[in-house]
Amino acid sequence: MPPNLIERRISLVATIGAVVVFLFLALIAPAGFPSFDEWKYFGIGYNIWAGRGMTTVFGGEFLLHGPIWSAVVTLPHVLFGTDSAAWGRILNGLSGATIVALSAWFGWRIRPAAGALAAIALVGFLYLHDQSRTARLDVPAAAFALLYVAVGIEAIRRNSVRWAIGAGALFAFGFVIKEIDLPFIPIPFFVTVLWGTSWLVIGRISAWTVLTASIGVSWWFLLYAAETGRVYRAETPAWTLVPLALGILALVVIGLTAGRLAGTRPIARIVSDDRVARRDWTIRWVVGLGGALAWAAGQLFAYSKTARLKGGPMITPQQLDLYADMWLKPYWAGLLVAGVGLALSLVALAAYWRRPERRPMLDLIIAGICGASLVIFVVGVGEPPRNYLAQVALAAPLMAIGWIWSVEWFLGERRAWITVPLATAGGAVVAGFVAWRLRLDPLPLVVLAGALTGFVIGWIPTLGPRVARDGWSWSRPVTVATILVLSLGIATALLGVETLRARPTASGPARNAAVTAVDEWVREHAPTGSHLAFGSFLGYEMALTLSDSYRVSHARHGNVAASLSAPDGIKRTGELPSGDWLAIDTAPRNVNEFQAFRGGWLVRDLVTKGADYWIYTIGTATAPEAVLAAATPEHGLEQVAHFTFPIQETGRDIETYIFKVDPSRVAFDPNVMYISPDALDRMLEVLERDPAAARELAARLEPQVRIVPASPRDGELMERLRRLATS
Repeated sequence: MPPNLIERRISLVATIGAVVVFLFLALIAPAGFPSFDEWKYFGIGYNIWAGRGMTTVFGGEFLLHGPIWSAVVTLPHVLFGTDSAAWGRILNGLSGATIVALSAWFGWRIRPAAGALAAIALVGFLYLHDQSRTARLDVPAAAFALLYVAVGIEAIRRNSVRWAIGAGALFAFGFVIKEIDLPFIPIPFFVTVLWGTSWLVIGRISAWTVLTASIGVSWWFLLYAAETGRVYRAETPAWTLVPLALGILALVVIGLTAGRLAGTRPIARIVSDDRVARRDWTIRWVVGLGGALAWAAGQLFAYSKTARLKGGPMITPQQLDLYADMWLKPYWAGLLVAGVGLALSLVALAAYWRRPERRPMLDLIIAGICGASLVIFVVGVGEPPRNYLAQVALAAPLMAIGWIWSVEWFLGERRAWITVPLATAGGAVVAGFVAWRLRLDPLPLVVLAGALTGFVIGWIPTLGPRVARDGWSWSRPVTVATILVLSLGIATALLGVETLRARPTASGPARNAAVTAVDEWVREHAPTGSHLAFGSFLGYEMALTLSDSYRVSHARHGNVAASLSAPDGIKRTGELPSGDWLAIDTAPRNVNEFQAFRGGWLVRDLVTKGADYWIYTIGTATAPEAVLAAATPEHGLEQVAHFTFPIQETGRDIETYIFKVDPSRVAFDPNVMYISPDALDRMLEVLERDPAAARELAARLEPQVRIVPASPRDGELMERLRRLATS
């Protein structure tokens, strides 16, 4: 049997195995307690089907994302009474398996082994599996983004209008789930330009794709503009939809009439010009690679203007360090393997430059360029990696081919003076890094063991052919099979352990107990029809269970940024500076952010809206605690219940406070500001960058600040504030 056929069959079995393992473990894993995002979408979906529009359980309009996911995930509950969370997990499990399969498809276009190894890598990417066991919208959105790219590429390759319409429909559906597929829209165009495909074919098929996609998302843009007076995500005035639509229409018309235009005398003269023909590939590289780079740069510029950055830079060293601590370092081993594989893929691209493997590798590089800006933005604002799962799936095949090529090159290299030193040094470096990360002792002995192992391996390419003789011709299929079998075994073992540990449910029992306890207490003590105001953490969960008999609303914090020009040193983007900030904590995902309450907000949410009770839960970094210092009878908030729920294996607790609201007494001193030690430290770091400009602000803050809870750092922090005030 030819080696290539052996590789195809082994790779097919490995790919199917990877998809089956991923889906099977996703569906049998213990269900975790749904996150606030999931509860929020459930509430929106129920309101949609009840005819109340795209509103949350608190009655506020939700236009951050399209309504499709909320409607889809709750429809079975509305029709048949089934569990929305369970249905969402099924959809997410299928979507996750689709991502694994599509990553394999992109890799298979390079060579079958790369596709299989890419699928296996995503099985070992535990974060994807974690997300696929939820009812969030991120995994389905990523699946549709990848489907669009795959079908869009095939549409141009097949010169098929039907496939183009399908690609446009997939893009539109994915966009109104979550708009993360926007960076991918020009990928089929850019990659097929570099194939040498006819410009007329590219123009016609791309026009049909864009036309279908535009029609598919137009209703959402019109609805958003009608409700807000702005263009979705661009946040420009609604009237700018007109030139945007005209621009899209012009592109579609040009694409659909490109054949006729090419037949006109002026265009035909240009196309037939020898100088244009000679420079065709130069033009293609400018359009394909240059267009991808320009598209990425345009995205970066647009993202840099978003309100989410609070006026700060998109990326800072401090933010990178915080993001790495939170999301990357737990997966350091896998990231190291992936990073080395991606670096090796560039070497492999050079080696394959005159071979068929080059084209699909360039496709993935173009896709990576188009999607990179969103990754940078997500890191800059501190959002989780679930926002760029599609980018990870497109990078996996490049990582895979990098490793496969490097192993095959190593086995085919007959010069021991190259392989032995290289393997010896590589073994020492890998062993040293692993020993450093895992704190293995003694370090020199571990490094020596790695170097000796590498030394032995380094002789295999030289001695193997002499020992195996004719059997050495099987080294390639045997190596590929070994890599795939071992990788699939390791990935399955890792994922199996992860599934058994059911990590996402660590705080689930405590959160479930908190929701149940509040539900029981309210139904026993609060008269039916009472108005309940909830904080951020567990607010959606608790409100959704009680909204059948009580009026519910939000009384929560806002995310703000430091500002030397604001009266209290912080300001919320899009609002005028104010001087009634009441409580400040750090925001966990972004070094430029704080979580804060204004006294005016609490008066509005508790008094103006007529709340009878305020239910506030802490126990997570996204639930600021400093405000509890102001929740006293003197401020019209009488604590009537307090529950504590331990989070097993973490040593932390979830705590829920229920306050009876006395509207006649709810008022807060604008000259008192409760601030956590970490928040004051973060604010001082900002002020200390420009002491002269911060002097007046520091002098104004010093008498207002009340550090809560008390800590050994209080004296040092206040001394820094006093120095700024008197400098």
